[in-house]
Amino acid sequence: MAADKKDKSQLHKVALKGSSKTVAEFFEYSINTILFQRGVYPAEDFTPVKKYGLNMLVSSDDQVKAYIKKIMSQLNKWMVGGKISKLVVVITSRETGEHVERWQFDVQLLGKPSKPRSAKKATDKENAAPENATPEDTEPEKTEAQIQEEIQAIFRQITASVTFLPVLDGNCTFNVLVYADADSDVPVEWGDSDAKEIKNAEKVQLRSFSTSNHKVDTLTDCIYQSIDGDCYGEMAAATEVQGMILGKEQVINDAPKVIKELQFGVLSDQDIINQSAVELVDRRLFDLDRTRSGGARAIAEYGPLDRRMGVSSKANICDTCGKPLQDCNGHFGHVRLVLPVFHVGYFKKDCSCILLSEFDRRKFLSALRKAQDDTLRQAAIVRKVADQCKKTKTCFECGAINGQVRKAGTQALKISHDKFRSYNASTARTKVPPEEKNLFDQSFDTAKLTNSELEKHLKKAMDDLTPLRVYRLFRRVRRADRDLLGLFSARPEEFLWTYIPAPPACIRPSVGQEASSTEDDITAKLGDIVAANDALRDTLERGLPTAQIIEHWDYLSLNLAMYINSDVPGLAKTDGKQIRGFVQRLKGKQGRFRGNLSGKRVDFSGRTVISPDPNLSIDEVAVPVLVAKNMTYPEVVNETNIEKLRQRILNGPDKWPGANHVVKLEGGYKNSLKFGNSMTAKHLKEGDIVERHLEDGDIVLFNRQPSLHKLSILSHFVKVRPHRTFRLNECVCNPYNADFDGDEMNLHVPQTEEARTEARLLMGVKYNIVTPKNGEPIISAIQDFITASWLLSSLDQFFDKKTFVTMCCGMLEPGTKFDLPPPAVIKPQTLWTGKQVFSVLMRPNKQSNVTVNLDAPSRDHNQYHPGLHRDLQDDSFLCIRNSEVLCGRMDKGTVGSGKKNSVFYILYRDFGPDEAARGMNRLSKLCARWLGNQGFTVGISDVTPPGKLVKEKGDMIAKVFNECLGFVRDSKAGKLKRKAGLDDAGTLEAEQVRVLSTVRTNISKILTNQLSKYNTPMVMATSGSKGSNINVAQMAALLGQQDIEGKRVADGFQDRTLPHFPKHERSPPSKGFVSNSFFSGLLPYEFLFHAVGGRVGLVDTAVKTAETGYMSRRLMKSLEDLSTQYDRTVRNSASNVVQFRFGDDELDPVDMESSAKPVDFERTYAHVEAITFDVRDRGLEDTEIFSIMEEKLSAERRKLAREGLDGVELQYDDNDERLVDQKESNRDFLKSIHDFIMAKSQSFNEARAKKKQYALPPAGAGVGLKRKAGADIDDQEISTPAPKKRAGRRGAVPATAKGGNKGKQATIASSSLAPPSTKDRFDLTSKMSKKTLEAFIDECLTKYEKARVEPGHAVGAVGAQSIGEPGTQMTLKTFHFAGVAGMSLTAGVPRIKEIINASKEISTPVITCRLERRRDLSIPEGLARIVKGRIESLFLGDVASYIEIRHSLDRPSCIHLKISLDTIIDLGLDLTMRDIVSAIQKHRQLKASKLRIQLRGRDELRISTEFAIKSAKRGAAAKVDEEGQGERLMRLQMLRRILPSVHVLGHPQATRAVVMSEDDPRSDEVKAMRRALAEQQAKREEGPSTSGEPKVKEEAKTGSKVKLEEPTTSILSNIPTKDTAPVQMHKVMVEGYGLRYCMNTEGVDPYKTETNGVIETLQVLGIEAARSKIITEIQEVTKGLSIDPRHMYLLADVMTYKGEVLGITRFGLAKMRDSVLQLASFEKTADHVFDAGAAGKVDRIEGVSESVIVGKTMGVGTGSVEVVRYLDHPLDTGSKFVTKRCVFEDAWEGRKSKKRQTK
Repeated sequence: MAADKKDKSQLHKVALKGSSKTVAEFFEYSINTILFQRGVYPAEDFTPVKKYGLNMLVSSDDQVKAYIKKIMSQLNKWMVGGKISKLVVVITSRETGEHVERWQFDVQLLGKPSKPRSAKKATDKENAAPENATPEDTEPEKTEAQIQEEIQAIFRQITASVTFLPVLDGNCTFNVLVYADADSDVPVEWGDSDAKEIKNAEKVQLRSFSTSNHKVDTLTDCIYQSIDGDCYGEMAAATEVQGMILGKEQVINDAPKVIKELQFGVLSDQDIINQSAVELVDRRLFDLDRTRSGGARAIAEYGPLDRRMGVSSKANICDTCGKPLQDCNGHFGHVRLVLPVFHVGYFKKDCSCILLSEFDRRKFLSALRKAQDDTLRQAAIVRKVADQCKKTKTCFECGAINGQVRKAGTQALKISHDKFRSYNASTARTKVPPEEKNLFDQSFDTAKLTNSELEKHLKKAMDDLTPLRVYRLFRRVRRADRDLLGLFSARPEEFLWTYIPAPPACIRPSVGQEASSTEDDITAKLGDIVAANDALRDTLERGLPTAQIIEHWDYLSLNLAMYINSDVPGLAKTDGKQIRGFVQRLKGKQGRFRGNLSGKRVDFSGRTVISPDPNLSIDEVAVPVLVAKNMTYPEVVNETNIEKLRQRILNGPDKWPGANHVVKLEGGYKNSLKFGNSMTAKHLKEGDIVERHLEDGDIVLFNRQPSLHKLSILSHFVKVRPHRTFRLNECVCNPYNADFDGDEMNLHVPQTEEARTEARLLMGVKYNIVTPKNGEPIISAIQDFITASWLLSSLDQFFDKKTFVTMCCGMLEPGTKFDLPPPAVIKPQTLWTGKQVFSVLMRPNKQSNVTVNLDAPSRDHNQYHPGLHRDLQDDSFLCIRNSEVLCGRMDKGTVGSGKKNSVFYILYRDFGPDEAARGMNRLSKLCARWLGNQGFTVGISDVTPPGKLVKEKGDMIAKVFNECLGFVRDSKAGKLKRKAGLDDAGTLEAEQVRVLSTVRTNISKILTNQLSKYNTPMVMATSGSKGSNINVAQMAALLGQQDIEGKRVADGFQDRTLPHFPKHERSPPSKGFVSNSFFSGLLPYEFLFHAVGGRVGLVDTAVKTAETGYMSRRLMKSLEDLSTQYDRTVRNSASNVVQFRFGDDELDPVDMESSAKPVDFERTYAHVEAITFDVRDRGLEDTEIFSIMEEKLSAERRKLAREGLDGVELQYDDNDERLVDQKESNRDFLKSIHDFIMAKSQSFNEARAKKKQYALPPAGAGVGLKRKAGADIDDQEISTPAPKKRAGRRGAVPATAKGGNKGKQATIASSSLAPPSTKDRFDLTSKMSKKTLEAFIDECLTKYEKARVEPGHAVGAVGAQSIGEPGTQMTLKTFHFAGVAGMSLTAGVPRIKEIINASKEISTPVITCRLERRRDLSIPEGLARIVKGRIESLFLGDVASYIEIRHSLDRPSCIHLKISLDTIIDLGLDLTMRDIVSAIQKHRQLKASKLRIQLRGRDELRISTEFAIKSAKRGAAAKVDEEGQGERLMRLQMLRRILPSVHVLGHPQATRAVVMSEDDPRSDEVKAMRRALAEQQAKREEGPSTSGEPKVKEEAKTGSKVKLEEPTTSILSNIPTKDTAPVQMHKVMVEGYGLRYCMNTEGVDPYKTETNGVIETLQVLGIEAARSKIITEIQEVTKGLSIDPRHMYLLADVMTYKGEVLGITRFGLAKMRDSVLQLASFEKTADHVFDAGAAGKVDRIEGVSESVIVGKTMGVGTGSVEVVRYLDHPLDTGSKFVTKRCVFEDAWEGRKSKKRQTK
């Protein structure tokens, strides 16, 4: 009771008059606050006053003060009389007269019934008091302090309103309206007015306050902009959607607002003040005085933690909006600076006056206006303006001198103006200082009197540009010049701080502890800024010396710089922890952009260890029950599932399958199901949402990191199982790159039906069996499955019926019927083979339409194994016909990944993903169970080498060691012949490596032959499941030579590899050759060599991971928004065309059957032939084939008609390159079908002609002959061509033929009772029927259409992944040209980095010079050496025998130089003495006019000098003494040092040229031409014959006794040709640059000469050549990684579509697109955000990165299309395509018709 009693002394009833005065004062200060906060009048027109315990601002403008005073005097009278119900402040735009904002204060007189004030007011019941007010309706008694606190809260709320109210554009004015009673006395100056309502306004209810007599409510009306989410100053207002839970419902009526664009800008001082809720003037965080008295810690008012800026604790309430942390977004504060300070974010920018002539100003302004829609072009123009201004020395208007403006030395935040730099740097003898220079120097006169040393440093004196001076300069910049500076939306002075915004408390939260708290760095730094600002103000007020003012000013600048960016170069680093400024919170991997906006944390995800389960389907994942009970799916209740969901609710959260929560449709509240399950289940209604446990069949996303490509996250169906791990089928390991050695994977549960549908159809496992990299299968059998398949399909695997049926039942799906195939062995026991198991696997019964046809060699094809019969050849060729395995084994090539001629790939391509998945499921179960029963283990006995192998290994190693020792002896004796490009040591090393590298290979071959075929390591190696023959050899035989970075172990310990060996030892063991195996154990030094070799690989892998990861990220960021469009182009999100046709042919790489081709013609024909072949069908002749084919293809060709530029149709077969159009790829495909069919027809003809030779007549009783020939064939039939009519080939029945045989033949022929001839029987198989031909063409055309890329496909992202993901397999090292050491090419990751970075200077530039052929078409080595001499850079020192200084008593000293003519001749150089003299005269370091060069004899030069020689350093010339011999000698010595480096021949950047040989592709032509020329030469030498007698001696040389008739078409047929080796051609490889020089060199074929430098290709040959070079270089680097070329085409087009080669770097990305968010989320976050603010950029939110950041659907894939459903129209194929109403129009018509019916 005592607590409820109030202190009566502190309470007093406020009288009506006093209450009216309080309300009137409140109105007066409210009007002033609104005018200030809403910016109706400038901030300079207001003065601060103290009222209500707050710093208030009232207008100092006389007119405004008089107007408000007049209003308030009348208002007071009306208030006392109780005549007022409302006071309204209306803000109106001066330009348009439109009312833009309306502030309404409703006044209610308490304790008195409310009655209508007027006729108009009677209808306004919204704010009226109750008609019969009871005492309970009156306000309780309050103290003055309580009333003041309520008023404070309202003013804080008005101040904070600028954070959510729209910005008022343009000049505004205001009016005050008063709603008074009808009987009120109204002065004459007051007039009637309308309500000045705002149309379509949004109301915002603010706080209220009350006294004992009055209650005042506050309401504001305003108009929000129509642009959703328009953002200024880098802040977007969030739109709260009430009454629904996003993501839980499938259909919502009120969709949330979508941010369409972001407007960036620089906050002006007025903006900072307007959005501020409080000015910070106190550096203290807590008020210690109030803390001591009150007990709890009190926040210091006007300090960095003032609660008017929001709160960071759940227990506190915001003083501005009165909301808790959960609902309060926070409010800004500000700090008013005493003096301006540089903004560190814009400190790097070069801002100066426009030093342009009037003509240039107008020219650049015109260019900017034309490019107003192209921000990239505007930026380029602004850069040109800056470059031109830098060259201007004098201002065109005032004539002031312009110097260099730069940062002052090591000072991080000071700017200096080196005004007289050009004058001080000038070396002219007669330079006149300008007047300004004299005045500047005179300002130091007083200082020079006190410091005499100052004079020599005056040249370095600069003008200091303080922030205040810069601020004043910037304020005078003309409006017209801002555009030229790139300031399209900001004033220059806004780039300096005068007011500092203080962020809300919620973004710099305090971390509470027991008795203290830890504050954020920003909060601490705000306190430092306030303190430094106060210190500077105090210094100015006290008039302290300038040095102290500058010191405090600098300290304030330092604190402000660290407030924004604590990593500014030049700032003093503190000893403690580095603070995190705003820039540090935005940038980097953990920053806001990458850490929170682009990559967000998610709900409904789980992670645990993975393990294998072959009994699962490939598209299933086993989820532990514990996970299934925690991760839920929100299922909407409907009439079909309500009973099921009721049962889930009754089960509750602890019993699976149950549910955790229910979200009620009415009210939207969530019920926990831990308690009250039965009641919740009973009242469950349709429309409620039940968050149920995961169940079997639910769709989840499964992911493993690192996610290198899109197949790293796939969707699976849930299979809830016990235990604690995720389990998956081993076939799906490859796309995830997962193994089961402790890997963990992530599981995500999509929460909407839309997400589930997209996951199932786009990310489903069975729809991603092939990789988009190149279309090869990536999901397939691995390891144990391959091993089991290989063993099971071996020739020696036989099963009885019980075992065979058990195996089939175990692998097939429950309920699947299968046909038992006929047994392979009948006697003595019925047996089936393992091959027949695979036949059942592919096609269980005859009702299945799966007919696989495959011919594929096994991995060990053509390898003879002595343990098997010779004719079987290891059973190494797989042949499948109509899903029956005829021969061959299953291995990695036929059931594994990476091959397109595998069983599962054919199932996927020909019969769909379901059949392929079904086949893999069957294989998994079959192999796991069979191998589990069979057993497959590896033991020591499996790697024990046979005794014979040990002996052979010892003999082989001894032989090789002797060879190596022989090389060492020869090298020491000088007998070892040098190899090209190598010295003696290099040659010795190369020879030893050559012989040692053969040991391990030979040993592995011997081991393969000697080990048993059942040896388990060999089984794994042979089948391809794991390892290779080399690995087996290392385990059982020897490790062989260890390589370190491609070389043998180098000497690293005092001229030897290890102290175990003598110095200079070169024997194989000392250089890393390991003779032991893992079985025998390694010696200590062998173990070390092996460990060193392994460590190189580990380091390489570790470094490569980071390199390729960064490369992949850059590729993805640059290509992410590229997608195909409905007009078949490839565009980015800004709709810029990158490709007119994706990959030049519109084909999707994922659908390529053969190598980058849409159809594998051979396999397709074999498949079609197998399913359409009928022995009774007639084979077609060539003409018939051509006729049918033309008929089928002509319809397609009509769609591809050529058209000229004038629209006239042209000839289809016109091959003019100028007529190439976008349909060329389609025409090429039709031509490839034509060529294949004609080639196939020709092959049938050749096969029939060849088979005729094998036909033999029957040999009476020879049954075997009858099986081969079948009938008599006379000689005439063999030699004459077959007639066209079959009737002419029918013969009589031979008398010796048996009746049974005759009947059999009649059945085959089907057109006659007589058996056909052998030729007829060949025609039955070697033929092409009409059915086969038509089916083949249809199948090819269908596959081609299916292979077209779909509109909306994210080709950019897929392409980036397809290049980046295989990059992890690349190496970081370089490879060398074969046979030429030293000529190396960068390969692997470093090379691909050079290409995509568009590096101007690459590490190994090489030009390949193809040479022009001679008359005999050859390219000999001599010609190549001549060209080499013309190109290779040659210096004087290379051809000089000596260069020496000669002294003489009677003549001045000079230099004698002798040229080695023998060297010039040996090198084949085209060099004369005059060329050398000319080169010396042109050398840049020699003053040619002062040298005296005399030619003495054929090979000597005499060079003397009288003047100075210019040294290497510019301008540093030696002083000349004409008389002094010492000076002359010094000059000659300098000349002697320079002369050897004089370039005399070739291109100066062609550092080295090498002649290389290779096989000539035109070898046959060269040989024929040589023979023809030899004949002609022979005939010329013989001359005309004098007699008709033949030369018997010449004819006898042929040694032929038989006359041979050669075809007349061969003119060289009588010349015997035994030489079958290809002819060698030569080319010149040039290290360095100089492509243009090489192309113009005589003897070089310019059309075939190329360089590996992209930028040099661009400079010499243009952008198209650079694009082609990018493609060829990437293909060369990624050779062997099987990347589809279309991905490389796209990358090359992205790099070149702007007309220049743009690197995949942040600089290239900035030129491709101008999206602020995309660039900021990539690199240099702060720079891009600051630039965007300075330029006032607008981000349209079009790309992928931007859409992810703002939570918007991206415009690629399914987000690029909209679906419109047509109602009231049948969806049958017969309906005409006419314009139909969309769903909304149809619904509206239905609504109207329903209303009419109701009426």
